[in-house]
Formats: sequence, structure tokens, C-alpha cells
Amino acid sequence: MGRLKRIEDKIDKMADHMAAVDITLAEQAVVLKDHVLRTNLLQKKIEPIDKNMEMLKNIAKIISFIGVGIIMKLLHEMVMK
Repeated sequence: MGRLKRIEDKIDKMADHMAAVDITLAEQAVVLKDHVLRTNLLQKKIEPIDKNMEMLKNIAKIISFIGVGIIMKLLHEMVMK
């Protein structure tokens, strides 16, 4: 009879532990849901910044090409004199 009682006690402890794990998982699911929501909101805020950065990169490329063209022209003029 004592052995059966010990087995039942162990099963009860395991059940209690599993209940605690279920509670933890439920809490983490709520935290994850909030995290995903915040991440999506921030991503929407960043999209216009990404577009502006791409435009600025393109403008910088154009300015670089113009600058290289001017330098090449000046060097050519210096060599031709």
C-alpha cells in the first residue's frame, strides 16, 4: 500500500508541475502576442524612413556621378593645356 501511495504522490506532483507549465505557456503567449503587435506597429513606422533612405542613396549616387564627371573634365582640360 505504501508503494501505491508514493506513486500517486509522484503523479500528483507531476500534474501540479504540468499545470504550472501550462500557466507559464499561457502567459508567454500573451507576451508574444503583444510583442508581435508592437513589432508590426514599429515596422509600419519605419517603412517611410526606408523609402526616404533609398531616395537619399540614389541622390548621393547622382551627385557622385556628377562629381566624377566634373573631375574628369577638369583633368582632361589640364592635360590638354
